[in-house]
Amino acid sequence: MMIKKEEVGKTLVIAWFIIATLYVGYDLWSDYKVKGIDAAYKAGVSNTVNQLIEQTEKSQCQSFEVFSGDKKVQLLDAQCVQQQPATEPAQEDKK
Repeated sequence: MMIKKEEVGKTLVIAWFIIATLYVGYDLWSDYKVKGIDAAYKAGVSNTVNQLIEQTEKSQCQSFEVFSGDKKVQLLDAQCVQQQPATEPAQEDKK
């Protein structure tokens, strides 16, 4: 039984088409997943910032705690802090 060149050629073209289609499909799926993860991350950051803004507005010049895991800080709206006059740095005597 002999294999004809035409059959080998058709088989190679079909195999190449299937492999190329799978590669393109995988690439598109990977790109879709990365974009989805990026969008979720950006939405999370935006949500966190919005919550901080809301909490700052509701605090009525009272400090409030923000924490992440073991870290904890107290925040206060900068508009609530009284501005102190800036003092001039001490000047050294030049001789």
